[in-house]
Amino acid sequence: MSFNTDQKNLLSQPINPKFVKTRKGQGNRDLAYLESWVLMSNANRIFGPDGWSSETIELREVSANKGIAYIARVRVTAGGVVRDGVGGHAGFDHENTAKSAESDARKRALSSFGDQFGLSLYDGEQGQSSTALLKSSAIAPTQQSEKQAINDPPADPAFIKTYLSDLVGWAKKHPTLLPGLKQAYKLKFPDFEGSFSNHVQEPKHVEFIDGFTNRLT
Repeated sequence: MSFNTDQKNLLSQPINPKFVKTRKGQGNRDLAYLESWVLMSNANRIFGPDGWSSETIELREVSANKGIAYIARVRVTAGGVVRDGVGGHAGFDHENTAKSAESDARKRALSSFGDQFGLSLYDGEQGQSSTALLKSSAIAPTQQSEKQAINDPPADPAFIKTYLSDLVGWAKKHPTLLPGLKQAYKLKFPDFEGSFSNHVQEPKHVEFIDGFTNRLT
């Protein structure tokens, strides 16, 4: 690996349980996962915004019992190290289902770099995690979290810049939905005025916008 000492130290740190979400899986099993923005932020923080890249190698529709489904293969390159991940998603909308499959594949590729990308959340049985792994990772606070106060950090500036650019693209595609988004955002965050670029700085802002836009498109 061509990572420097600081990067190796960051990659060896256990996951911060604050960022781990849970959902129900097959058999009503609790599955833990990291949201995409967390992985993107960690990649920018550890490798640098220009120190890593992601490329979709394959994306295709496959048969599904209900609705539609896509599988994707995504290649992540960081520090000269190349890792591939395969993921899939089922849904009822081609664009969002395909994007979700790519996101899942990217998560799996990034997870191979270490626990900062959720490696310990994969149990090898179904490619997802149990909450037992989450509980074990919550036992020991890390020196990194104490030094950098990452218990409640702002999102990475480079990620926010890219995210806002994507949001502009979404607004151009769905101009009639933008006023509703701004109104809902204002109700959630009363201090919001005018432009998203002047307000979106924290993960909670990104989470709200993602949730709102995914419901509408």
